[in-house]
Amino acid sequence: MFKKKDLRDRDIVIYKNGWKRTFIGGKLISEEGVVSKTIDEYNENLENLSFGGPSKENDLNIVKVERPVKYETVYENKEILDEVEKRYLREVIRPFRDKVKTIEKYIYSGGNASIDICTEFSNSSWVIQLKPFPKYEMYNGMEDNKKYTLEELGL
Repeated sequence: MFKKKDLRDRDIVIYKNGWKRTFIGGKLISEEGVVSKTIDEYNENLENLSFGGPSKENDLNIVKVERPVKYETVYENKEILDEVEKRYLREVIRPFRDKVKTIEKYIYSGGNASIDICTEFSNSSWVIQLKPFPKYEMYNGMEDNKKYTLEELGL
């Protein structure tokens, strides 16, 4: 059986009368942001202690608790590279841009990384490897060892 101690922040509690409140920090908050009750006003069985003590008939008893577990994405930064990284890579690949197939953040076992530019010249594949750098220092938006197209990187 669900008890008062089982409540977690952001749970939605529903009173017997159908009103909904959000449980945050021991308070029951209405949709308008007003604190309507505190959890101290309830016993362990989620019965309201106001108006003469707990009663099964009290309209403010909590009869249902919903816990949001799936969140909808409302914002996501799709940019993989920041502007400085884009500008640098654009300049590096400018002379052979039309030959670039993929760009990868290659990770070494020692904790360093490099940018590998995979190209194709006259039916031969070449990898241009830029100077290694500490893994978490640059290009943090790129997944490790994943090949990206120029379009994916906004180049």
